[in-house]
Amino acid sequence: MSARLARVDRGFLTAGGLMLLLGLVLTGVGLLGGPQDLTQLANSYVFAWTAWTCLTFGFLGLTLLHHATRGHWGFTVVRLFEAGSSPLALLVSAVGFVPIALMAPSIYPWARPAEVAADPILQGRMPYMSFGLWAARAVVFFAILIALSWWMAKSNREEEVTGRPNWQRRSVMAALGLVVYTIVVNFAWTDWTMSRESHWFSTIYGLWFIVGGALMAFGLTAAIVGSQHDKEPYDKVAEPWLLKDLGNLMLATTMLWAYFSFSQYLIIWSGNLPVFTKYFIARTDGMWLWLGNALILTQFFIPFVLLLSPTMKRKPLAFAGVGGFIFVNRFFDWFFIIVPTYRSAIGVQLLDVALLLLFGGLWCAQFGVALRRAPLIMYRRPNLEELAESV
Repeated sequence: MSARLARVDRGFLTAGGLMLLLGLVLTGVGLLGGPQDLTQLANSYVFAWTAWTCLTFGFLGLTLLHHATRGHWGFTVVRLFEAGSSPLALLVSAVGFVPIALMAPSIYPWARPAEVAADPILQGRMPYMSFGLWAARAVVFFAILIALSWWMAKSNREEEVTGRPNWQRRSVMAALGLVVYTIVVNFAWTDWTMSRESHWFSTIYGLWFIVGGALMAFGLTAAIVGSQHDKEPYDKVAEPWLLKDLGNLMLATTMLWAYFSFSQYLIIWSGNLPVFTKYFIARTDGMWLWLGNALILTQFFIPFVLLLSPTMKRKPLAFAGVGGFIFVNRFFDWFFIIVPTYRSAIGVQLLDVALLLLFGGLWCAQFGVALRRAPLIMYRRPNLEELAESV
């Protein structure tokens, strides 16, 4: 008896619609429930937009990684990577960036002329952080990432349809693309989130976001593949070797995230300079301290122990549970990174949840649409034997 068909696209389209509806209702309730502080509203918006945009960027990074390394594990999940970082997904993030630009004075200290005039450090960041150059860089960043996403998906699909091998050219382009991607995304998150701090900066910040986005994307991928293991076409590929490879990659990414997080904290702690320590002081105030400590447990120790277990990586549903656990916890980490800049109390506001659901609905809807454009699994892999010999 044949297995049921995995309708991942339908599931995400349904989830996206429900999230959009609920997000719109809650956003309306939040906005009509009383006068809103524009700064707090902007803070909630930046959190929601950042969380889902990091996921999109993370999927693009994994797409480039697969094509650059030519790993066999990637052939089974590259469609998920491409859908999560499709030009449509990046365009949704780009459109979502427009309100951030409109609310810039409520988000960024460098966008407030009176504050810049009274602060020599902010003056030293000009004209690089002037609004015009900042907005122009955002346009360039999104244009580059959309071009990378479009070309990789186009090249991959052409090879599958025509049978003409072009993986060598794509591999070279992906390797170069990874360098470009790292530079662009590093500068992007420095512009869009780190610059919200008046004086604080970290040279590891952009890489921290890159790794966090990749970990988020790996978690969602594991949740999809593991939960659909008994349905076509994943019933033919969700074998122990695949779960082991994906599990090991998630473990490595989890360790890299922990390394960056601890390194940033250790360097700032050892330096003990007020201009740097204020970032962590704001995140150890009251209940923020408890959330930070909980994230050490849920974002590192629990996934680390679970992903070390060979048994867990042989059980698809357990593997899906770990992936989903990592994916969900990433939202709490983004909340911990983004929100304390302008909010001393840890209380979750209604707009935090509403806007997160709203953006999540848009993201899930476009993900479902993108999954319908090509088969979930790459069945045609030209010159795969030759490829295996060259690795």
